[in-house]
Amino acid sequence: MELFFFCGVVFSAGFIQGMSGFGSNLILLPLLTLIFPIKTIIPLAGLFALCINSSLIMKLRRDIRLGPVLLMLSCSLPGIPCGVLILKVVAPQYLEIGLGIVLVLFTGYGLLFCFPQRETPWWWAMPAGFISGCLGGSLGTNGPPILVYTAIQPWSKNEVKSVLALFFLLSGIGVTSAQGFNGLLTPQVFALFRVGFFPLLAGIGLGVFAAGKMGETGYRKSVQFLVLVLGLSMLARGLSS
Repeated sequence: MELFFFCGVVFSAGFIQGMSGFGSNLILLPLLTLIFPIKTIIPLAGLFALCINSSLIMKLRRDIRLGPVLLMLSCSLPGIPCGVLILKVVAPQYLEIGLGIVLVLFTGYGLLFCFPQRETPWWWAMPAGFISGCLGGSLGTNGPPILVYTAIQPWSKNEVKSVLALFFLLSGIGVTSAQGFNGLLTPQVFALFRVGFFPLLAGIGLGVFAAGKMGETGYRKSVQFLVLVLGLSMLARGLSS
């Protein structure tokens, strides 16, 4: 029974991220920690994310906007130590509550109305990257500013997905490398990775197929809904701490 549950969760995570470009951890972390230790699931989720994002990059390589990704990544590096300093003076639950409120308000507006569809100045990628680094250093969650940044761009769904996939792939390589250096990539992690590899690929393929059937508006609304779920989960986690 645990095997079917595990494969079903991994398939669902691959489907969600294959469709939207993010969101696998919304499925993997809360569900797989019901049957495995968190120290096993976190590096396992990182390995799965590397596979998902590598697959998406292969499919969407013609739609990549390399400039914003590199700018966000470079600006995220100085944000990481700033996030660590913030964590020393602000309790993490307050950070989660604040970020959860911002995401809920932002996506609530996006679901009810439409964001202006115009290209933002190139330098907007800089604060998005810096804040991403701050959140990565303080909460271990660097995705929300990147999601917000891509949500307000007049890009196609494939361009949005490719930017998300490349950013999360490059940042994920660093995280997974650090986990391996610190001995978190255990034989159990690799054993579970082998079990979940083909269900993951099936989920990615179906998610990409589903995204291809969506219109631009439908894709944006589905992404905003997932960001809303992320904001609500962070808010609930912060309030329960």
